[in-house]
Amino acid sequence: MEGHKESSPGFAKGYLNMDSNSTMMYLPQASLPNLVTTLFDNMNLNATSAPSLLGSTDHSADRLLPSTDRSVPVFLKCLSGYRMKSFSSWRRYLRFTLHVPLMIIIGALGLAGNILSFLVIGRERPFTSTSILLRALAAADSIVLIGFILRNTLRRIHYYVVLINAYMEFYHLTLPYLKVLRGFGKTASILLTVSVAVERFIAVCKPLKAASKCTKRNAYFTVAGVSIVSFIYRLPIPFGYKVKYYYDPCAGRLRPKYATTDLYYNPIYYVGYVTLLALVMKAIFPIAILTVMTFRILRALRKSRNIDISSSGTQNKEASLATIRVMAVVIVFIVLELPEGLYQIIGVVRIFSPQSVESYWSDPTYYISRFLTQINCFINFFIYCATGRRFRRSVVEVFSKSCKKTTELRNT
Repeated sequence: MEGHKESSPGFAKGYLNMDSNSTMMYLPQASLPNLVTTLFDNMNLNATSAPSLLGSTDHSADRLLPSTDRSVPVFLKCLSGYRMKSFSSWRRYLRFTLHVPLMIIIGALGLAGNILSFLVIGRERPFTSTSILLRALAAADSIVLIGFILRNTLRRIHYYVVLINAYMEFYHLTLPYLKVLRGFGKTASILLTVSVAVERFIAVCKPLKAASKCTKRNAYFTVAGVSIVSFIYRLPIPFGYKVKYYYDPCAGRLRPKYATTDLYYNPIYYVGYVTLLALVMKAIFPIAILTVMTFRILRALRKSRNIDISSSGTQNKEASLATIRVMAVVIVFIVLELPEGLYQIIGVVRIFSPQSVESYWSDPTYYISRFLTQINCFINFFIYCATGRRFRRSVVEVFSKSCKKTTELRNT
């Protein structure tokens, strides 16, 4: 689900998540004002320095309050946060491994591969409607990777090595927009994959309509329509969050902290939009459509000789290679997106029956499913290389020209 697990209605709503390593604990909302007043009094600070904390009843405004031990100087209390936190469970280790080192590798390779795919596919001749859709797909996948790194990878680094406080301020101020960015890319990637599968279905199974339907003009309209729908679909997200401020005695100033609004806990918004609509858009709709399209295209390819790799016609060979390329992308998409669909189903079950699925099993599903969706956003470049000799040659040409231009610039 799109919402944070720790702030979803299926979890302990109304409690303050505090870390025992920094004198933090789970406390009811009603205890928050007294706790803040006591801690600030013990630190010889005026409780009015943090007006946004006093009387706060927002459960998501988690506060990192330093230790109240007066024998330790304040600057040492602040520096005590700059340490590597231990992996207290295998789930934390799994989350860190998937979201930080592996994601950095996948992000770097994925962005480089998507840029190369965009450039190489643009050089292909003939430049068809399939080429337009695949270039848009590469751009959407790049947006997903950038959004995940900004929102998840850097946050996990901060959680275990608290050295990027400036990033955390950026994170809390821009969280809703980071969710919109990644969600826009993810939705566009899904819809573009469906669009390119439909385009190949028409070309293979409805060849008489292909000339009028599979045009570059229609492809550009499809990309524009997908962009508009993806943006509108993710547009309500910022209205579910707001920014509050708390006093940080280590920094001596107020720091931002995101919090959820009342809209986030509106049943129509959370159950209808965040949960059920996400289940349809990210799992049921794309996987069902792509599965049907794949079987029908493969069946048509077996019966028809119109698109045959052994055919001597250049046009038939190009159409065949395009179909093979798209089929490989679609099949990989289905395989890698199935775990995400499973997690969406688990999220729906947890809302209507929180005791039916233990978090012990749902959390690993969440981490693994999100990681697999990122693999889906970087793997297309390698699919193109595996399914097309001309694509590989074009990649080599792009590299050689880039190296040649770099050498000329250095010489001048």
